Order: sequence, then structure tokens, then C-alpha cells
Amino acid sequence: MRHSAINVLLFTLLWLTSFNAPAATHEFIQSNDQITHSVTSIISHLNLSGHYDLKHIRRLTDPKSNQHTRYQLMYQNVPVFGKEVIVHEDRNGQVYSITGDIARHIENDLSRWSFFGSLTQDAIISTALRVAANTLNVASGSLIPL
Repeated sequence: MRHSAINVLLFTLLWLTSFNAPAATHEFIQSNDQITHSVTSIISHLNLSGHYDLKHIRRLTDPKSNQHTRYQLMYQNVPVFGKEVIVHEDRNGQVYSITGDIARHIENDLSRWSFFGSLTQDAIISTALRVAANTLNVASGSLIPL
């Protein structure tokens, strides 16, 4: 229940602030530039800052022997939901295309949430229980964290 209460609080706070335009930009990518297939060169090619990384998910080989490698976009070692990059290579290992969906400037969004670091776990749980009780229209004492 502790995690559920925290999730309720975070969801509520995210929903309340979703009316502001997000600072992060999300974009689909399609690049046909010739680059080497290394995580460092792909990150550089996409102009992502040093806080970003790509985590290998899987590699598939199609009937023409082209390889398609899917990466999860990471920001400070945390996966960015729904943001992936696919590197397409021909049978000789030459990258012929990079496609996917990425997010840039996540640090701008996170700076708006920096106050979370100053909250204790008990304060978060207490607030989440109060918000959940109000949302569900029940007495706050009826919700008990497990």
C-alpha cells in the first residue's frame, strides 16, 4: 500500500500540473545519415545531453539480413516511458537509418519537481492518503497503508 499511496499522490500532482505546457520536447526521429553503430555515436548524433543513455532491448534480423536494434531511452539511468530508438543496419553492418521517438530537455521538467527530494516518506504517504480519501470521498482514517 505504501507504493500505491505514493503513486496516488504523484499521479494527482502530475495531473494538477499537466495543465502547464511541459518543458520537455518529444519528437519522432528519422535519420538517414551515415554513422557508426555505437551508443555513444547515436547519442551524439541525436544531440542528447550527457544525462541520456540508450539501453539495448533486442536485435532482430529481417529476411534480407538487415539488422534492427531497439534501444530504450534512459535519463539518469531511468527508462523514459514510450521513448525508444531503432538503429537499422544493412547486411554489411552499415547504419542506414535511425528511427524512433525521443524526449529532450527532461531536466527542465524535473527542475519543477525538485521539492520531492525534501519530502520524507511519511509525509508523502500521509499526503497521498489524504488526497486518496478526498478523491474517493471516504474518511481519511479508513485508508490504511500496509
